[in-house]
Amino acid sequence: MNTPWWGEVHTLDAGQSLTLRLGELRLTAERLDSEWNFYWNHDSAIERGSEIERGRAGENAAGSVFNCRYPFRAVLPGIRFEPNLADRPLVVHPVMPLYIPPAETLTLWISSPLWCRVILCGTRAVSLNLDLPTVQLSETWFGPDTLNGEVGYASRTRARMNPGAEPEDCADHRARTPVVIHNGVSDIIKIERLNLPLQTCVLYEGPNGLITDTVVWERQIRGQKGSISLAAPETGRRISGPRKPESATVLSRAFDLLFD
Repeated sequence: MNTPWWGEVHTLDAGQSLTLRLGELRLTAERLDSEWNFYWNHDSAIERGSEIERGRAGENAAGSVFNCRYPFRAVLPGIRFEPNLADRPLVVHPVMPLYIPPAETLTLWISSPLWCRVILCGTRAVSLNLDLPTVQLSETWFGPDTLNGEVGYASRTRARMNPGAEPEDCADHRARTPVVIHNGVSDIIKIERLNLPLQTCVLYEGPNGLITDTVVWERQIRGQKGSISLAAPETGRRISGPRKPESATVLSRAFDLLFD
């Protein structure tokens, strides 16, 4: 691959296909005379790095669970796969109990799977409504009760302090989020779960893979909720923008669920 995030344009002739394998996702695109056809499925048995295979239309569609068609009067010959962050918050639970001592400021690195958006290219660019997760995550409800809250994705994390500690965290179907936690109170804080507002974050190409905005959580006064903010990395090229605009409500809700 020419980029660390599988984003180059591929040009297909009529009757050709392109299959992308990324994480658990297997996506086949077929260009015909006047339409594009797509077939995809997920294999939860394995997560893999990006692989692209060219073939003939009809060769790689077998075994796919989902499919769809996009007809055109003048079909666009190029296709590009664009990485995006999750469309909902990600609620991650530490694998081991996590405690932040008083007067400590720590940076934890959380890895999350990307989404793959399909864009057709030619005389114009058309972003399709194909926005597929590279790894299927289970859904979870978070909020103070069953009436107030929202649906997010559930995951587990080792919350590493070294951003490159595990090669799978730097895989090209994943992005890493630096989480800065500042405990300015005199008590030890137990982290039960981290609610990452990924839908409001920007995705960047960093020196060692894809990264997001830094999520900064801070508590200075005992008994008060504290504050949360997003910060762009010092270096990095912007790849895709946030799905939803950052808002005080979204960030406040994320902080509510940080500490128990």
